[in-house]
Amino acid sequence: MQGSSNFMPMRHAAAAICSLLFAGACGAQGATKPPIPTERISGIKGLKAAAEIRIDPWGVPHIYARSEADLFFVQGFNSARDRLFQIDLWRRRGLGQLAEVFGEAFVEQDRAARLFLYRGDMDAEWRIYSSRKTREAEAPTQRFVAGINAYIDWLGANPQRLPWEFRHLQYKPAKWTADDVVRSARTASHATCCRKWRARRRCAVRRIRRPTPFAWA
Repeated sequence: MQGSSNFMPMRHAAAAICSLLFAGACGAQGATKPPIPTERISGIKGLKAAAEIRIDPWGVPHIYARSEADLFFVQGFNSARDRLFQIDLWRRRGLGQLAEVFGEAFVEQDRAARLFLYRGDMDAEWRIYSSRKTREAEAPTQRFVAGINAYIDWLGANPQRLPWEFRHLQYKPAKWTADDVVRSARTASHATCCRKWRARRRCAVRRIRRPTPFAWA
């Protein structure tokens, strides 16, 4: 809450994927700062009440909503509006679905991704993300992906706003489920571990082949 407003400010670590461009500087001494750009979000299917997005001087969006559910919904909507191709690519890479749109050259990468794809108990998986061992993280994630999907639906009614990458590659963005977020993150985590293991292995081989005279190396 800020002042008497009923809006709740959004503070989240995902601001990096929600950045918008805004440049504001006061050159002359005593000049007033430019007003903070504010956008009202309303009339979107799935959004229960109007919300606001305010862009600070560093280009970071701050979301104000009347409920936590709407807050995460608008975050997903705004993330998709800013970076839809990027997050669609992240999802496809995590789920092993790149070859569907990019062709046979990505079959082997998809096969590797699917080997790491989590297929276990999703109830137990959701509880991992809670210190109370509940599924409390699932509801915000569902609202987040609902916001992404709402923007995809909006693009269906406004095809001229479809990002250039999709038009150039001639495919449409896929819709998300909450489980996609968890499963894609799991795959990315495994891939990162494998890259670290390969890097350490290469370093070990180099040290065997070319022993260093430095004790600290």
